[in-house]
Amino acid sequence: MKVTIRRYKSEDWPGVSRVVLSAVNKTFPGEQPRKGVERYRQGFHPKTGIEKERMTLLGRVVFVAVARNKIVGVLRGKVGVRVGMVYVLPTMQKRGIGRLLLQHFFTYSKKKGEYIVRLRSTPSAIPFYKKVGFRKAGGIRRNKKYHVIYQPMRIVLS
Repeated sequence: MKVTIRRYKSEDWPGVSRVVLSAVNKTFPGEQPRKGVERYRQGFHPKTGIEKERMTLLGRVVFVAVARNKIVGVLRGKVGVRVGMVYVLPTMQKRGIGRLLLQHFFTYSKKKGEYIVRLRSTPSAIPFYKKVGFRKAGGIRRNKKYHVIYQPMRIVLS
């Protein structure tokens, strides 16, 4: 199946919402505190989610992965700061889509002169990010504002 990576457009929101909520509903319960799960569900709600307006604010760059005219993955980041999120539809995981999104972001970052990429991984995603080349940068932490548990990670691009 052919997957295309492109920049996010505002009309992509319903597909992005579907991807994020599907992934969160699969991985967050049991891994994240209930408040964190609810915060994501509210923020990415297809009609009322506040994240729709935040997708491209403050210098953020958003890429979507498209297969068969449907959004199957999303990456939001800020060059020079960090990758904020990478989500792939659960039914499309383990097909290289997350890696493609990250590679696209890496290329974009290098064009902007940035060679260090940071992110905050959920515990279940740590093995994936390690395969891509990220390394742990400190211990597991808890974001008090968003009520999620995460592992800081980083990669130095060559």
